Amino acid sequence: MIALYPSAANSRGFSFTAMANAGMLTSLMAFSVTACTTFSAPAANISWTTTNGSWAEADNWSSAGTPNESSNVLIGDWEAVENGTVSLNSDVHVEALRLMDGMQVEVNQSRLQADIHAIVFGANTIGPVTRHTALRLNGDGSGVGANLATGYLSLSHEAQAVLSNNAVIEATDQLRTAWDTAVIGNGRVYLPGDEGVVLANDGLIRVSPGGQYDSLSVIAPNGGSLDLDGSSEGGKVWAIEQNNPIGEWARLRFEGAGLTDKFDGDMLISEGNTIEMTLDEGWTLGANGTIAFGQGNSTFGRLEGASLRLEGAVHVGTVSEDSTGAYITAPIAMAPGAEVSVARNDYLRLGDNEPSVVDGGQLMLGQNARVDFQGPTTFNGITINNPTGDALTVMRGHTTYAGTMQFAGVV
Repeated sequence: MIALYPSAANSRGFSFTAMANAGMLTSLMAFSVTACTTFSAPAANISWTTTNGSWAEADNWSSAGTPNESSNVLIGDWEAVENGTVSLNSDVHVEALRLMDGMQVEVNQSRLQADIHAIVFGANTIGPVTRHTALRLNGDGSGVGANLATGYLSLSHEAQAVLSNNAVIEATDQLRTAWDTAVIGNGRVYLPGDEGVVLANDGLIRVSPGGQYDSLSVIAPNGGSLDLDGSSEGGKVWAIEQNNPIGEWARLRFEGAGLTDKFDGDMLISEGNTIEMTLDEGWTLGANGTIAFGQGNSTFGRLEGASLRLEGAVHVGTVSEDSTGAYITAPIAMAPGAEVSVARNDYLRLGDNEPSVVDGGQLMLGQNARVDFQGPTTFNGITINNPTGDALTVMRGHTTYAGTMQFAGVV
């Protein structure tokens, strides 16, 4: 058996090196590709040789013919092959794909299958514009069948995966995003691994509607865990679309057994947008995590789904915004270190008839701010800060006071 490892001094002249022993490897990327795969025989490297063109055109490749299921495909490794677009309009099957140097592959209502991995990295600055290396996946609207099917999908060095027209990504082993990368768009990211971490997100996952498609779903159906904040605890999840004319503006959905650990990253939800956490085990906003609702007028951002333990910070609005509204409809447990702040003229509704347990923490209320505990609530302790005296804290459901409530400011 021969093990194949990637090796290169830079993004030019990339090659695969056969090694009898894994040894110590120097990573091409800022974070290491942890998996090594063995083959009975090395696959053939085939490189893209032009800037723009069709995948199906044999003259655009370094060897006779287009890539096949035994090919390691390299796009952007040749000198002067940069910042271009490869158009793919029919189904293709390769062994592995590496995409680099500002090159983009557009998959148009077809399927790109890379059995082992699809590794995407790099960006170039062209005047005031950043040209991201990217996979651009355009679905057929059905949401059925993968437009990209691979084992391990990796994004690093400002790379992106962009989904449109209800496109589908399937990564059977893992999707990994570095801190400066993004998965953006609408459609579905399907992660069917049945053990370990199937999503390691140090970057950004953001829903972006298009046409009639207004949602992005990340689904781990077989028990793999979702690490939404990554190893850096800096991962971001955003639903911040504005002025989409179709009902709910955008919905970002995570579905699976649970998160790998507490979420200590940043969650941002703007007016009319929803993040849905459909997790069997519930989830925890860690002490360093933030949920922020902003950019509101007369509509509400919503956080829905599984039970939520708050250990970090929830912010509604800012001092420069008026009339931001937020709903957290899940059952809530508020820990002693939690902080919930509602800015001037802004509104937060908690629980939506689901039970809440408040073990401590602080409510920080701006002028004319309001917090409603919508369902049955047990207070074991809390500090309510109301410096102007005209903010409201409203208990709409059955309320049990089992501890100390402290008031700071005007009561």
